[in-house]
Amino acid sequence: MSYVDRPPIASVLHALEIPDVGSDTCFANMYEALAKLPADLMERIRGRFANHDPSYTSAGDLRVGANPVVDVTRAPGARHSVILRHPESGRDSLFPGRRTNGYVHGLPVEESEALLDSPWAECTRAELVYRRQWRVGDVLMWDNRCTQHFVLNDFE
Repeated sequence: MSYVDRPPIASVLHALEIPDVGSDTCFANMYEALAKLPADLMERIRGRFANHDPSYTSAGDLRVGANPVVDVTRAPGARHSVILRHPESGRDSLFPGRRTNGYVHGLPVEESEALLDSPWAECTRAELVYRRQWRVGDVLMWDNRCTQHFVLNDFE
């Protein structure tokens, strides 16, 4: 929910039932993702703000009541710093937000696209990702300010 001005601090998932196959959830450590960015990329994102568009669900479906985004520079959503300072730990983490219709304010669209692709490629590297294979009864909680998560959409 990075598309709202004040995203929830944390999220919790409780597996009451799971499919026979699939549905693993992956979590990326955004502290480490930022620490491992190449210096030139770090400088290019420092001080930048990105739009986090709410128009589409994580599965890529247009939300009920939302309009298709034609121009990412005018997409609705919250604007957050690409490098976020955690209010409790004081540590910086990468906070690129959702990739669909993401936009770095003040840049031409093509440059914004390229700039967002780079940190996304970095933060999804296998060594930065924990992959959870769910079991019934599992409870996972994470801090949304320094963790990205996504479900592998490989189930019905």
